Amino acid sequence: MRVCVRLYGWLKDYFKVGTLTLELDYGSYQELVSKLAKNLNDKDGLLVEGGRLREEEVIVALNGEVVSLKELNRIKFKDGDIIDVMPLPSGG
Repeated sequence: MRVCVRLYGWLKDYFKVGTLTLELDYGSYQELVSKLAKNLNDKDGLLVEGGRLREEEVIVALNGEVVSLKELNRIKFKDGDIIDVMPLPSGG
């Protein structure tokens, strides 16, 4: 199955990609995170750390609905799903 991952803000700038299409065999969160880290070459662990998305750094939406990273762990992704990964708002 294919899912679309869209990066926003500094994530898009840092990884120099806005949209990735990932091929998943099982549709699990662990598979998604593993393939995302590999495709982005996230050696510094800015997005993925310890096999998980960094909760303190990102907000995730699945098909337009914000979901917690704990919920993502239970979700089985389907063909055509769109996963938006956005940095937390910051500023002053």
